Amino acid sequence: MESLENLINQKEELEKELDIINTKINTINFENKAKQNFTKRLEEYKLTTTNWCNIMSFVYAFGGMIAGSFALFSYLDSDLKENDLDIWFSLGEDKYLDCKRILENYLYNLEYYPGTNNNSFKGQVCVQEDEDLKANRYLENNRINKIIHKIYSYTNKKLNKTIQIIFAKVDHISILKSFDLSFCAVGYDGYKFLVLYEKLTREKKGFLLNYAETTREKNRIQKYIKRGFEINFNIWADLLDQN
Repeated sequence: MESLENLINQKEELEKELDIINTKINTINFENKAKQNFTKRLEEYKLTTTNWCNIMSFVYAFGGMIAGSFALFSYLDSDLKENDLDIWFSLGEDKYLDCKRILENYLYNLEYYPGTNNNSFKGQVCVQEDEDLKANRYLENNRINKIIHKIYSYTNKKLNKTIQIIFAKVDHISILKSFDLSFCAVGYDGYKFLVLYEKLTREKKGFLLNYAETTREKNRIQKYIKRGFEINFNIWADLLDQN
C-alpha cells in the first residue's frame, strides 16, 4: 500500500515537472516565432540587410530597443500595421551623438531622410531645441516629457515608412512603464523581447498603464479597441501585481 502511494506521488511530481518543461518549450517556441515575425516586418522597411549589417546589430550595440506597436504586433504575430517604427536608446545627452551619427548614415544609405509624414511634426528634424519638444506627439504630457531628451524622425517616401530615433534619460523598463497602454509596453533589443505583462498581452488584453487627458491618447484607446484589444478601465498599473 505504501509503495503504491509512493508511485502515485512520484507520478504526480513527474507530471508537474513535465508541465513546467512544456511551458518552457511553448514559451521558447512562441518567442522564436515572434523573432521571425519581427525580422519579416523589418523587411518592409528595408532594414534586414545592407552592405553593412542588420540594423538590430546597431540597436543592440548601443543598448537600444525597438518598442511600441511594431514590437507588439511582431510579438503577437498580427497582421495589424504600425504607424511608424520607434527605436529607443537609453543614452544621456553626452553620449547620444555618436549613436545618432552612425544610425543616420545607415538610414541615409536606405533613402531615409530627416522629416516625417506625420502632420503633428514640424520641420525636418523633429527635435533640436527644448521648445520643439512641446510640438511632438510623444510629449503632450509631463510623464513622457520627463524621460525623453531628443527625438529624430526619418522617412523613406518611396516606401512611405517613417523611423523615429528616440533618446531617453531612463532604462528600458522605465521606458516601457511610461507607455499609456499595458499591451504597448513591449520591446525587442535584438536578443530578447521585453514584455511587462506577458499573459495579458498575449491575450490582447490590457489596462491603462498611464493615461493623460489628451486627444492623442483618447484616439489611441479607440484605435486599439477597434483593432480587437480589450481594455479594462477599472485596473491601473499600481493596483496590479506583475505577472
